[in-house]
Amino acid sequence: MKSRVPPGQVVVKKWPRLDINPPSVSASLEDWKIRVFGNVENPVELNFEDLCKLGPVRLNSDLHCVTHWSLLDNDWEGVPLSKILNHAGLKKDSKCIMCYGLVDYSTNVNIEDAFLDSSLIVWSRNGKEIPYENGGPVRFIIPHLYLWKSAKWATGIEVMAQEKLGFWETRGYHNRGDPWLEERFS
Repeated sequence: MKSRVPPGQVVVKKWPRLDINPPSVSASLEDWKIRVFGNVENPVELNFEDLCKLGPVRLNSDLHCVTHWSLLDNDWEGVPLSKILNHAGLKKDSKCIMCYGLVDYSTNVNIEDAFLDSSLIVWSRNGKEIPYENGGPVRFIIPHLYLWKSAKWATGIEVMAQEKLGFWETRGYHNRGDPWLEERFS
């Protein structure tokens, strides 16, 4: 039976706070918006109410950080990225997306990973709003990849026909970030 904890990881009980440059002001769900643009038929800007109309789901997943910790059994509420991308009319030649967060953070995710049922934009963990220090009010969760691929403080999704690298990828982190393959660095 396969372990739930990838090689080189240690299980933690509390969600650690790790960030490069957190925003100085927290947004509320009422003020939150996300832009979906780039290689789409219908660029859109969604507020929280618009997002909820796309059909929230609940999902349990584990998180694995490149800094060697894993947090198991997280119950998320959010919307699959696939629903958001389909709502904007993804063009056929799309290869990847760039997930944006506040303070100039970005991370690229290939289309196949973005369209997995487990790839979400979330606002709730274990029945509570996601705290600001963990990327709330709304953040990306791509649980099958290292956590840097799950951008905090979600503000945008750029759909791209050509791949470009995000914040950590331009600094030597692996382009995909699969924790089971220990794809930490390129």
